[in-house]
Amino acid sequence: VFDFSLKWELIDGFILDGKAASTTVSALETQRGLYPSAPQPGGVGLTPWQARVSFADNHDLKRLRGELDDANAAELALTVVFTVDAIPAVYYGTEQGFFGGGDHASREVMWTTGFPTTHRTYRHIHKLAALRRTTQALRRGTLISRYASKISARETGPGAGLLCYERVSGQQRVLVAINGHPLQVAVATVQTGFAPGTRLRDALGVSSAELTVDPAGRVSLAVAQRKAQIWLARLAGAL
Repeated sequence: VFDFSLKWELIDGFILDGKAASTTVSALETQRGLYPSAPQPGGVGLTPWQARVSFADNHDLKRLRGELDDANAAELALTVVFTVDAIPAVYYGTEQGFFGGGDHASREVMWTTGFPTTHRTYRHIHKLAALRRTTQALRRGTLISRYASKISARETGPGAGLLCYERVSGQQRVLVAINGHPLQVAVATVQTGFAPGTRLRDALGVSSAELTVDPAGRVSLAVAQRKAQIWLARLAGAL
């Protein structure tokens, strides 16, 4: 099942159109209740919710850059695709920044490009895929919404444009923070499930600072315009 709710509400509505992050909660969590809670007999061993496919664009829709010509927004959308509790799909050419405007215009010739691996979006996808491959919580973890601002990207205010969710698998936990605001740094204190005192690092490298979870289990975030951070616990003794 292609997750069109995620595409319409989170990718298009929140990231590309600037609606408030609070409008994405249905696609992230509420829709889960509409799916059977057990794997299909003889199936792949995942529930239908876990086996759905997340995507940011495809052959029947405008490409990300065709809808909004902003590489940061496109990479933010792809970050969502790779970090929600679904199977990520990348439409060919998105990694090369193709601009297709829908239908046949979104089915451009690929083989004339030479398949370069230097495009910034290609490198971003490479980083996301590697992180997902090595992080169990991103592959199989349950998703928990942690922060969804009611202030849209058309407004200003504390936390405007900020969406945060965790992925949890066993003892491993990941906090994903996404700022859909094109102009304002998103600043907020966010509740987490990490133990107090846990030191966190941004696996995407957007932030070089280290966070420490406070006694109430919270962290103070500052996420740049149309950027994402993926926070993992820093291993004891790591530099």
